[in-house]
Amino acid sequence: MLFLGDHIEWQRETTYSLCMELYQLRTFLAVAEEKHLTRASERLFVSQPAVSAHIKALEKELGVKLFKRTAKGMELTREGQALKPKAEAVLVAARDLVYLARAMGDELVGNFRLGLNTDAEFLRLNALLSCMMGKHPRVAVTLLHSTSSRIAEQVAAGNWDAGFVFTPPSDPELAAMPLFGFRLYVAGSAAFRTDLEDATWPDLARLPWIWTTANCPYHRLVRTLFERHNISPSQVIEADSEAVVRSLVSAGKGVALLREDEVRTLGALDDLAVWPGEHFDVQAYFVYQLAREKDPLIQAVRHCVADMWRDAGVLDAPGQ
Repeated sequence: MLFLGDHIEWQRETTYSLCMELYQLRTFLAVAEEKHLTRASERLFVSQPAVSAHIKALEKELGVKLFKRTAKGMELTREGQALKPKAEAVLVAARDLVYLARAMGDELVGNFRLGLNTDAEFLRLNALLSCMMGKHPRVAVTLLHSTSSRIAEQVAAGNWDAGFVFTPPSDPELAAMPLFGFRLYVAGSAAFRTDLEDATWPDLARLPWIWTTANCPYHRLVRTLFERHNISPSQVIEADSEAVVRSLVSAGKGVALLREDEVRTLGALDDLAVWPGEHFDVQAYFVYQLAREKDPLIQAVRHCVADMWRDAGVLDAPGQ
């Protein structure tokens, strides 16, 4: 016989069992794929204690142990292996539900988190925002500035929706739409004109250099170029933004890799000196999660970005 109190208790437990959060499932899958709490926390951009707490709460809710610690790291239990595809299906269904709801409305509504890896003018941000405001006025765009590698990580983790990067992402889960090519030049203030005129790579190594930080593509490019010649610069100043680099170059503190548009602008103002030895071609991309290809928000921004850069190509060299 079922008494009222029994019914109430059964109903409470059933409701509780449906209270798991999607972020717990995302953490479960991240740990299952990375097999390591620290790597999963880095991937999700949360603390390791938070990852542990998510897993513990999910295990309590499901009533099973999901992982076992081994010498190789976190391995799925038999129950965890059985539940992993179900968790993936839940997240896919939740994502598809959001996409369907967005497509149903007369107007696209939402918030779009966009990563910028350089200044707004160079990325034609005003044109992008004008396009979005004209076609999708109820979509709020949040602009977030960082380096290319950091943007790719944030997009892959689902923390940001999309972003601009200057290096093709290695993550197979990211889609990369090529946008435009541009050139980098070794340049300094007029005080370095004589030093740069006939400089070899060893000559360049003796000059003071201004680098961006290690996770910037420019930094990796300069380091790779010097390593290719088995030398390293004698003096390096690191700056965390391109604006700071430009300011230091203008002040005569050293030489740096500058974009062609920066070379032209600073050259007109400050009589900039450019090394005639080599220039370096770079490609810009718009990246987003491949799994979100059908997301109306992604499609809307991608179409505006494509319109902005449809006719863009590699920029002309200075003086041409």
